[in-house]
Amino acid sequence: MHLKTLILLLGVSVGIVVGECTLYSSEVAIASLCIFLVQIIFLWSVKVFYSRKKKREEEPSLFLIPVLSSIFFVSLSFGVLRVQLEENKNALTCSASCTFSGVVRQTPKIQDEFQKIIVRPHNENVYDVEVRAPLYPRFYIGERVTLTGVSRLVHNQSVMPGEKNFDYASFLQTQNIGSQMYYPKITLDENREGEGRYVYALGRVREKFVEVLHAYIDEPGASLASGMLFGTDSFSKELTTTFKVAGLSHIIVLSGFNISILIGVVMVLTLYLPLTFRVLVAFFSISFFVLMVGGEASIIRATMMASCSLLALFFGRQYIARQALLLSFLCIVLYQPRHLIFDASLHLSFLATAGIVYMSDSLKMLFSKIRNDSLKEIFVTTTSAYIATLPYLMWSFGAVSLYALIANSLVLPLVPWTMLLSFLVVVFSYISPTLASVLGYLTTLLCSYSITVAQFVEMLPYASISGSTSFPVMLTLYLIIVFTLYCFIRVKKNETLPTEPNEVLSGIISY
Repeated sequence: MHLKTLILLLGVSVGIVVGECTLYSSEVAIASLCIFLVQIIFLWSVKVFYSRKKKREEEPSLFLIPVLSSIFFVSLSFGVLRVQLEENKNALTCSASCTFSGVVRQTPKIQDEFQKIIVRPHNENVYDVEVRAPLYPRFYIGERVTLTGVSRLVHNQSVMPGEKNFDYASFLQTQNIGSQMYYPKITLDENREGEGRYVYALGRVREKFVEVLHAYIDEPGASLASGMLFGTDSFSKELTTTFKVAGLSHIIVLSGFNISILIGVVMVLTLYLPLTFRVLVAFFSISFFVLMVGGEASIIRATMMASCSLLALFFGRQYIARQALLLSFLCIVLYQPRHLIFDASLHLSFLATAGIVYMSDSLKMLFSKIRNDSLKEIFVTTTSAYIATLPYLMWSFGAVSLYALIANSLVLPLVPWTMLLSFLVVVFSYISPTLASVLGYLTTLLCSYSITVAQFVEMLPYASISGSTSFPVMLTLYLIIVFTLYCFIRVKKNETLPTEPNEVLSGIISY
């Protein structure tokens, strides 16, 4: 079943790439359908023949390759069709000053000297506009604004000095952003409360929670805590670069780790309640959380895997992380095909998760001498994710964090405690401000430790080295990794058993 799902995902992915990047996608889809029909006829005729000869024991081995080939070609044509059905949008641009109205789509990101606002125009056939505005006045999600200024197409940029150019324009289009405006005239509409849609209402709840964290936690710890807990991006440019060089950027953004912590807390709080109630509460909790923080592709992937885990627990079935990973990725690319090609955050999230899911059992043998289970788990997951993402980082960004394994080993054990204390700060700010202040001080200490580790790693020699590769070299490296893993598994005496049903959080990892 897993092999068939893998072939299905491969076929859809190839179809999406063909549909996005070639001029003959329709011809390829028709040819694939023809091949599929020929194979179906072949399979039917062979099945009839063997049923007459009563040699049904030979059918599975005979049918395997034609069945897999049929799945590939029909899914390829479906991927092409999905691209052709995708809605085409235009970027809102104007060479001279223009005026348009819209609504603030998400919580503005506070940078060093400006705030970044995403405005959704009232015209539904255009992409959103990324607006750079002064720090004051502050704007909030759901507010209706009118902008006057010059709107230009997004230009590609380098993520860090010395790196190769990143296709920033295509990446922003996966976030539904097509153009940028720099310091336009912004007029707030009379109704300052903005739109009352539930998504915007939940976004304003998150903004209030973030304000609480900034009130009780000192900077830059407050920015780190709000990033861990709610996915806000208010780090300074210097600290953002520091965490990237140290290989710790995944802890300052929303990821599967947030989902796993949330499920763990809910399952503990509802420990003495019926299993059905516990699963339902956990499911609605993660759904509420995703709506509140905004659903990026990587967090949706983790949420889908978490949902599969909860469903497996609910029905008493085995949860297989590999199958959940492939199905969640398939759903994402079918919903938004451009994410498959241009969404670097989804690529890194999927590769890191795949590395942990497929390589962790083999790497546990390498770290078998480590007796502490928690420390062993950190080394295994960090190494697996690092190996799986290394070729892609070299190809896409041209730079590699040399000490990422060390930095993650020092910081990751304290991340759950930092998130838990940050959550308690928000809770007790409405119950006991004094206790919230004490918890805020402890959270500041933990955040300062993580920041200090990142800054120390950044100062080490060759902390970030240039390692640019071409696309064929990247594919070759991944083939070597897969072949090495395959050979390692073949020499094992016993295959790894699937995850037990009661292991709810297995496969919901921190990347």
